[in-house]
Amino acid sequence: MKIVSLNIDVDPLFCYYSIHGIKKEDVPARDPVIYASIPRFLEILERYSIKATFFITCGHLKKDDFSILKKIVEGGHEVANHSFSHNYKLSLMSASDIEGDLMENHKAIADNLEYECRGFRSPGYNSSREIIKSVRSAGYIYDSSSFPSFIYNIAKWVIIKKKKFSGKSSASIINSFRDSFASCKPAFIDNSITDRSNEGDFVELPITTLLPPLGIPLIGTSLTTFPKPLFKTMLYLSSLRNYVNVETHAIDLCEVSDSVLFMPVKNMQYDLKVSLDQKKRRITKTIEYYLKRGFVFKTLAEVAGLKLKKEI
Repeated sequence: MKIVSLNIDVDPLFCYYSIHGIKKEDVPARDPVIYASIPRFLEILERYSIKATFFITCGHLKKDDFSILKKIVEGGHEVANHSFSHNYKLSLMSASDIEGDLMENHKAIADNLEYECRGFRSPGYNSSREIIKSVRSAGYIYDSSSFPSFIYNIAKWVIIKKKKFSGKSSASIINSFRDSFASCKPAFIDNSITDRSNEGDFVELPITTLLPPLGIPLIGTSLTTFPKPLFKTMLYLSSLRNYVNVETHAIDLCEVSDSVLFMPVKNMQYDLKVSLDQKKRRITKTIEYYLKRGFVFKTLAEVAGLKLKKEI
């Protein structure tokens, strides 16, 4: 059986402000990323009768925001933990602060969505032994923070330096370039995302990247904005694998006209320069491509369960 997972990181707009060094004192009453994108993703998923995993960070959500997030649970999709603060330096925090942040988000999701998370993804893909320890202590069965992409980390490093030279401080960091060369396959891990084992009770589900060690990311940004020939090549190369983990972000189905709050980042987020029609078309073509080639869509928790039973 060939399996594909589609997951959506529901990062609020403030995350993009902080990446680009834009100071914004007030968190919007209605985060435009959540209200614009979630219905669009859910409509596409319902159209193809597939289930996805949504990584939620609750630290900057208002009480009313959970009403739209409840539609994710009502649709039968998985909700996973993406930290409470979405602090890109979470991996540098103390063990107690990491555990507190993770459990605060777990509780917020449980209280407001009546859902118990089983998986975690760290902000900015920055992981650490302390994070994995806290995730395992919470009783979770998987982590999906591994992003084995040297080319992505180089690009991020350049952007961080450019921001610094322009007088702006990006909140983003690179935890370790070593993580760029981690395995692309689901695996049992013990204490870190690179600490692979043949047996175990906890699974790492890496985000799919292509042509190692370069690691071209199979993520929403590349799928929706890359030239069509490269888009098709990426899908073909990924289809040669038995498991594909496609990560997208909620902002991938947003456009500048959704809210004036996108204006400060419109020239910094290339995907906001691409039409919503093209982005929706690329996401649906991605789904159709895998379905036509016999892939079965499963949530990350389902895949982790299969790995724990050694069925994959």
